[in-house]
Amino acid sequence: MATWLAATHWHQGLQSLIWGALIGSSYLTLSGGALLYSRGVRLSLTGVRREAVQVLNDIAFIGAPVAGSFLLLFGFLFSFNYLVSFYGASEIAGFGIAFRIQSFVILPAIALGTAMAIHANNAIADQNFPRIRQILFAGVGLAAALYLVISVLVFLLQERLVMLFTRG
Repeated sequence: MATWLAATHWHQGLQSLIWGALIGSSYLTLSGGALLYSRGVRLSLTGVRREAVQVLNDIAFIGAPVAGSFLLLFGFLFSFNYLVSFYGASEIAGFGIAFRIQSFVILPAIALGTAMAIHANNAIADQNFPRIRQILFAGVGLAAALYLVISVLVFLLQERLVMLFTRG
């Protein structure tokens, strides 16, 4: 909705993606804070309950790897979209095709990274630290093998991929 408003009513063009991400993230932060507040979790610098601090620390510790990977991805996409917004219509159209293919190809990495983070956090909770190393090596090996196959397929099927994500 915010992206649509920025594009149509505020005439921001491609920068509407930036505004949409900013407004959407702000909305999620405020609604998440309201939900925590309604559940009795009060966020203040003084008089913070020990239980609330422990819960927030647990959430931050468990969610940090996943949040870090998504923040890295967001930072890259945010910067890249901003840089592309200065180009003309044909360049932006070409970028749009490449961006859709990239989004399609990057999904397995996001899923694998999230799965690795969940399993690593479970191992941390169980204090099974050797398991964390196994998860890391297995995940990196699986990602390398998976993206070797994906890279070959994208190279061999590049014209068909472009046709898949365009009308002609």
